[in-house]
Amino acid sequence: MSQLMQQKISELDMALTEFTMQPEKRILLLHATDNDFKVAYQFLSMRAAYKIESVDVIVLADSPFTEAEQYANQAVVALCQAYDRLKPLLPIGDPEFPDEPSLPDWQPEFIADDGETGIARFNRLTQELTHLYGDYFDKLMLFFIPPTVASADEWVLCMTALAEQLTNKIRLGLIDNLTPFSPLRQVLDLPDSSIEQVCFQGQSYDMMLGVLDELAQQDELVDYRRYLTQTFQYQSQQAPEKALQAAQSALQIAQQQQLKEAQVVALTALYATCVSLQDYEQAQQHTRQALSVAQTVTTEELPARDQLEAMAYINLATAEFLSCRYDPSAASYLAAAQLFQHQENWMMSYESLRMRVLCLTRLKQYDKAWESGADALVAVYQTPEDLWQSGTLAYLGKNMQQISPRQPKDEQQIFSAHMAELLGEQWQQLTDAIDMPDLPPQQEGSIA
Repeated sequence: MSQLMQQKISELDMALTEFTMQPEKRILLLHATDNDFKVAYQFLSMRAAYKIESVDVIVLADSPFTEAEQYANQAVVALCQAYDRLKPLLPIGDPEFPDEPSLPDWQPEFIADDGETGIARFNRLTQELTHLYGDYFDKLMLFFIPPTVASADEWVLCMTALAEQLTNKIRLGLIDNLTPFSPLRQVLDLPDSSIEQVCFQGQSYDMMLGVLDELAQQDELVDYRRYLTQTFQYQSQQAPEKALQAAQSALQIAQQQQLKEAQVVALTALYATCVSLQDYEQAQQHTRQALSVAQTVTTEELPARDQLEAMAYINLATAEFLSCRYDPSAASYLAAAQLFQHQENWMMSYESLRMRVLCLTRLKQYDKAWESGADALVAVYQTPEDLWQSGTLAYLGKNMQQISPRQPKDEQQIFSAHMAELLGEQWQQLTDAIDMPDLPPQQEGSIA
């Protein structure tokens, strides 16, 4: 582990220790974004596994879930694993020395009665563990980091039930860039003084560069990764000219080494930097090149080649859209949507079709726009229900509502019924509140 990584982990360790020393605090909200999350997660994993000494017990539950009960059951497993790691540190009774003062060896009972739910079981086991061994550790930290939350309502239900048992001994930890903390804050009805927020961001690129510099073997691939990391770092620092230079260097190495996936990644970084500079023609050039490279890769060479092609298409469509070239943009969005649909990536397929509707509407190709909107709604139904109201569906609804008077009455009624099912009976109020962009006219000409 690099010295910089050790330093940042020490900072997180101190922040967590300070949090547990404040009696009024109940929730630690760790704000860590993108690659910084990986550093924070590694730290929490080390604390939970006692690879970093701690007077606290950390229960780290990080499995994806779709229902609160499912997640609670996974948390029960994490709690029992934490207890197994805690055992060697506790004065648990030894049958060979019955006269020595000791504590009972806790054996979790998983079924108290037939009606016990997963959440109730986790609450009971947490209380039992705290009651038996509470004097032998400072705090019990329940740290929840689900990488996939299929329903915000289920997440709030789970966390609300767990938060009811929060005390000075039992704390709750969250990483807020992966969990919908805002609705949770409202539901828990906790004072702001009980919530501690620790920001950990803007450090990961320095640490990644430090790790690369400490590698014993320095070669072209290490240099490629270094230049690419610098590209992302300069982008985050809003230094696009430096980002361009670094991305060009990464691309040159990838081309010399004939690494097609690495070329696509570097070209995508160049595309993103050009977009930030509003140089949309150059952005199109880079993403066309990325698309060309991706299309020469076979699935045998790279199983994820379809994802590379789909992302190249959607980047090209976006660059064309920003250049007001709506006709080719609509075609590129359709190609992206079809590829995403083939991968069953319904959300990206929907977003591609939604943008195609916007392009076709600006081109006054209303029948094609209506058909594309219908395809977008089909894709929406394949996504989790909690995403329907939290996404961009209202924008699609507004766009479709504008062109619906040109369609037959029965199709208008079918559209209204779908919007009511997806957004609720008050869907028109949501769409009425949206101002659709007044797009500039189509820019003629082509990119060579």
